[in-house]
Order: sequence, then structure tokens, then C-alpha cells
Amino acid sequence: MAHIDCPPPSAIGLPYDEWRPGQWELLTGIVDHPSPHHMLIAPTGFGKSLAYMGMAMLNGGRTVLLTSTKALQDQLTTDFGHLLYDVRGRSAYPCVLAEAQPQLAYLTRPNMTAAIAPCRWGFECPLKSAAGCPYFDRVRGARFAQIVVTNYDFWLYNDIGRVDLLVMDEAHQAPQELADFLSFHLTKEQRVYLSGKMPEGEEVEHWRDWARWMVEKVKDKAKTSKSQQIAEVVQGLEKIISLTEKGEWVVERFPDGAVHFDCVNPEAFGSMLWGKATKSVMVSATCNTMTAQAIGLSNTKVWEAASAFPPERRPVWVVEGGVQVNYRMVEGQKRMWVNLIDRILSSRADRKAIVHTTSFERAKYLLQYSSHSSRLLLNDSFNTRRTVEYFKQAQDPLVLVSPSVTTGYDFPYSQCELQVIGKVPFPDLRTKAAKVKSERNREWAGYMAAQAIVQSSGRGMRAADDRCETFVVDGNFGWWYRQNRKYTPKWWQEAVQQCSIGQLPPAPQRLNL
Repeated sequence: MAHIDCPPPSAIGLPYDEWRPGQWELLTGIVDHPSPHHMLIAPTGFGKSLAYMGMAMLNGGRTVLLTSTKALQDQLTTDFGHLLYDVRGRSAYPCVLAEAQPQLAYLTRPNMTAAIAPCRWGFECPLKSAAGCPYFDRVRGARFAQIVVTNYDFWLYNDIGRVDLLVMDEAHQAPQELADFLSFHLTKEQRVYLSGKMPEGEEVEHWRDWARWMVEKVKDKAKTSKSQQIAEVVQGLEKIISLTEKGEWVVERFPDGAVHFDCVNPEAFGSMLWGKATKSVMVSATCNTMTAQAIGLSNTKVWEAASAFPPERRPVWVVEGGVQVNYRMVEGQKRMWVNLIDRILSSRADRKAIVHTTSFERAKYLLQYSSHSSRLLLNDSFNTRRTVEYFKQAQDPLVLVSPSVTTGYDFPYSQCELQVIGKVPFPDLRTKAAKVKSERNREWAGYMAAQAIVQSSGRGMRAADDRCETFVVDGNFGWWYRQNRKYTPKWWQEAVQQCSIGQLPPAPQRLNL
């Protein structure tokens, strides 16, 4: 129950009758504190959306809520729709130029969205500056709305004026959202729009000069192409011109002809996220001070909520004696790894499980050699949503084997009662940008692994009466945890326990819901 002296959410205009434990104290503490930058570590079950909506109502002025997924944006508009002004990226809105100006229909094509509309390649659309364009009408409306909900990409691309409060939800992803906005990938297929004329080396200055020369030529081609790819090329060239004057950049060429541009210190551009706000609040279950530093914030007031989920219902079992999982494993070690996972699955064969493998190759190896292969479902980058939905709806005790459901998916109650983390999820250091980031900050890889492992272990535990065990079977966990424990939240640390490879803990009773 909330503190007896605080008003219920309904008293400040929110559609709820009471606060969850700790919400009122934390949200009022943030609103009243003079610091301009805050971080709220909010475990699953805390009710972060109600908490930051409470901040918006009490803080007054204009608020922008940033989300990293369409699903979360949908959920916010469902829960607080009458209070929110929802605005999305260009692809969510149709281009209506042909309907409004039939004489200009030759510039469009059926079902064209604002993402590839003529205005993307330089055409001065009369609907853009006046009225009638679904996308730009929403952008204009956002400049006057009291509480706006949108995504990181929209916020970075568009100027909707200064705001009094900026809430970055799923803030552990904010550094990557910023890095993705800054980066540009030129594919082999897109080179056709560049007439094959590209610099030979990887010097950023040469590419910037080339982009200045090339961009107008590509815009001319775009006038007849009407292609989303050419619109992306124009946008990328403009990024190279406008952004690479600042920060530290790497250019990486690939054997197939693709070229990738990465900013390895996105914190240099951090003010693009928080610079237009009087007060900012980062909200996530796993963010920490390094997350703030990664977007250029060095002095952030940290608030941490307690977990409402009992640790005994969400244990993270670290299996001592497991093999160290890495690319140097020989065949015998790989089989030992599979056998340990099989023993865990056998001891809990009556319930659905997820095995997080980090890589697709390791997932395929488990599928090939596991004695539970008939229960295993494997997803890849093309069928993840379909496979996940099938797994969630299944009544049989299936096992989802996945390198990619570490965040963004929830599996409450009987949808998942067991998880296995097959490898400490270090970032892939094979790319040039990742190597440079790791060299600039020796703790970066450990920090990234902490974010991924905490997020993974939370997929199956979504309510106080839920229950999900997590087993970590990588022998690297011990030394990694000693060095990187500081990057894991307290609510997660309190659930970590050890067990022997020779004697696994007994299976808890099945949930009866």
C-alpha cells in the first residue's frame, strides 16, 4: 500500500486507485530534487510507467516519454491514452500527396509511406509546411502537446521544442539507440545509386568530402526512383556530412562491398538526447552510472527501487564446475556443455524452458546433439516473432533455443518456468567499432555482458506470484561476476546462488495458476 499521506493516482488525473509500494516516495523525490539528471533503477513489477506518469503530472509543463519498442508505446497509449499525444516514425504514416495534389501523383506510388515520400529526396512538398500531411501534422501537434510519447529515433530526428521533463524508458538501451541513430550502413545493393564512385580507404575526412559531392547526384536519381533504399542512402550521406565533423568515427569496409560508419564515442552527441530538457530521468531495471556516462551524463542522481519479487521465486543458479564457453572449445568440451544443459532440462522435463545461447551457431549445435531435440524450438532472425508466439501458446513443455530473446519479450507464469544461460553474453568484438570501444574502455565488454545477462534472466519472471529459475552454465561466470558485479543491480544480486555441477537443486513445484 502507498503511504497514508499521499493522494491516490486518481487524485492527480491517473486511471489507477493506488500506488505500488515505493512509487510515491521515489517519484516525488525525483520531481522535488534540484538535480537536472536522474536515474531510476526500477525492477520488473515496480510499475515504472505509473511512476513516470506520476512525475509528468506533478512536474507540470511539457513531458516527453521515449520508448525503445512499438509494443511499449502501444501499451502506454492503451493505459494512458487520453493523457498522451502519440507520434511515431515516418513509416507509420501514409504519403497523401497524390490525393491532395493529383497533378503530382507521378511522384508517388501506391501505398507509399512518409519514409520514402518525395520530401525525403528534396522535393518541396506543399503539405509539409502547411497542413494535410499525416506525418508532419503529427510532428507539428507534438510541439504543443502536454505529454508526448514517441520513440528514440523520432526524438533524435525531430525538433519539437524544449520540454520540462524527458523520460527515457528502457534506458539501458539509450546508448545503443543513440549509436544506431549516428551510424550508417551502406549495403552492397545500395551502391548502385552511387555509380560505383566511392573512396578507396577508410579515412573519415575523405568520405565526408565524397558525401558532399555525391549527395545532390543521388537526390537527382531519387526523383525518378521512388525507392526506400535510395531515400536511406540520401539520409546516410547527409549524416556523414553533418555528424562526422564531431566525435571519433571508424569506417569499416566488408568483403561484399558494404561500408559501415560508426561513432565509437556516442557520448559526444549525448546532448541530442537530453539537451532539450530541463530535467531528464533514465528508467530501467538494469541501467547504472556507466549507462549514463555512455550518453554523456557524468553527474546523475541515482534512485533504486526494491524488487517486489521474492528472491526465492527467481533464483539465478550459478553451476560451479561447468566448462568455459568460448570459441576455443574442443569437441569434448562442447559435448560436456550440451550434457549439462540436458541434465537441467531432464530434471525439469514437465515445464517450458528457454535456453539463451548468445550465438546462432551454438544454438544449432545444441539442437543437433541434445537428447531433448524433439522438444527444442530454434528461432533465427527471420522467424523470431512467429516462433516466440508459437512457443508461448504451446501446451507441451517445449524448449525455446534462442540467441536473441534477451530483451523485448515476456514469458509469464507457465509460458516459461526455467531458463538456461548457456554463455556469458559478451559483445561480439569482431567488428572494428567494437574493438575500438573495447580498447577505449576496458570495462565496456563486461558492462555490456551485465546488461544482457540481467535482461535475459528476467524474461520468465513477471509478477510477484510468478516463478522462474535461471541456470548459468558457463564456467566463465565466476571471474566475470567478480569483476563486473558493480554493473548488476542489487535486486538481481540478491537472487544469485551457487550449486554444484554434480548436484543440481531439486525442481520446485510447478506453478498452479
